[in-house]
Amino acid sequence: MGTVYAKSVDQDADKESVRKSDRIDLQSLKAQVQRVHVAGIGRTKEDIIISSVKDVFSANNFQSVVLKIHEARSRLEELGCFKGVDVLIDTYEGSDALTDGIQVTFEVEEVKVLGAQANTAVGQNEALFNGGAALRNILGRGEHCTVSYGRGTKKTTAFAVTAVKPIHDRFRSRVTSSVHQSSLEAGWSGYKLLERGAALGVTFNTTPTTSHELTAEAAWRHLSCLSKTTAFGVREHSGHTLKTSIRYCVSVDTRDQHIFPTRGHLLRAQTEAAGYGGNVGFSKSELQLQANQALAGELSFDVVSAGELPFDVVTQVSLSLGHLAPLGSKGFTIADRFFMGGPTTFRGFQMGGVGPHSDKCALGAQSYWLGSAHAYAPLPLLPRGSFVDRFRLHAWASAGTLADPAAGGADAAANLAARMSLGAGVAVNVGGVARVELNYCVPVRHRPWDKTQPGLQLGIAADVL
Repeated sequence: MGTVYAKSVDQDADKESVRKSDRIDLQSLKAQVQRVHVAGIGRTKEDIIISSVKDVFSANNFQSVVLKIHEARSRLEELGCFKGVDVLIDTYEGSDALTDGIQVTFEVEEVKVLGAQANTAVGQNEALFNGGAALRNILGRGEHCTVSYGRGTKKTTAFAVTAVKPIHDRFRSRVTSSVHQSSLEAGWSGYKLLERGAALGVTFNTTPTTSHELTAEAAWRHLSCLSKTTAFGVREHSGHTLKTSIRYCVSVDTRDQHIFPTRGHLLRAQTEAAGYGGNVGFSKSELQLQANQALAGELSFDVVSAGELPFDVVTQVSLSLGHLAPLGSKGFTIADRFFMGGPTTFRGFQMGGVGPHSDKCALGAQSYWLGSAHAYAPLPLLPRGSFVDRFRLHAWASAGTLADPAAGGADAAANLAARMSLGAGVAVNVGGVARVELNYCVPVRHRPWDKTQPGLQLGIAADVL
């Protein structure tokens, strides 16, 4: 056995030496791009093409050529002008050809001017099905205009006409204008909101992970009661309002994934000021924090059929808080208030179930905070690389409250007290855009007027706390 063992090591060493001798150091291969050709251009303007591919000429070895080509291809794909970009690298054979000269050809296929679109979005625990038409690459620099109509599973409807103009600067700026109409039924509060408005905004990135959005909006809103049993505390907000506001949002997102992140953090802050016109006036601010840490390889199971499967656990902590304050004498409506509760925010409570209620209708509040701790793990004892990768075991504990800090009355102190819940269940990644959760919930601490939902709770959302 000793002789055989020594021979095996020698064979492995020989194979390793062969592999090392076959390796090529791409940095040592001199290469210089002498010509770049973009084939398939029709409507797209030359200036944005040149700015996207010009860095390829700065490469001085084959490795940097490959990296620069990859970056140029990504920039071309981000223009919104092409539905496909292929790359061909060949030797340059012009009269001024160098010994290490190469030619790079980008073969592109432009998008059609007129196209149809259909997608699924996620709202407040409901799915939204959208369809419409789009004019794409209208002026040759990635401009597009869309007309869309959407309908939700809970009677939400939305119609919008949106025009987008990319700036093509180093901040990836975009100017967006839109007119829209939406209808929402807030069953937890017993009101219906119809909104028609227009908005103008600009988005830009200061770093690859930091994005900014500044929006000016004007909206006419009509709030009405859903039924005869709607509480008076909701009815008094019925009628027409005109809101004009400026909203700013900054987001720093270093997470590796959106649905089930394994590392990175998220910081999102948003503030809105309304009252420069119209008959409502308020300032509204929200902050969201999230941190993720993987405990990979800490646990493992030895399974005969599948080998050693790592039981990767990801821990997550999150905190969100918000405050709403009136500006001047105009005030705000119930539609501007915060609501808390639901299967993807404060689990163990019904939609809008936390906080003040009147005749079974949630009244919302001006301030809230919510903190949660989560643990995620893949389904154990099952092989990876299959459909089961979309599933995660999920355990969580949450605490928070929703109240008006300045409110008086006998229940004021009780409203400020923190609610708590915990539970476990299964979460599913749906196409990378949303997730579905089925949890068993245990409300640990609540007030008599809160609407709890112990036991099984099903939810769907794109942005989960």
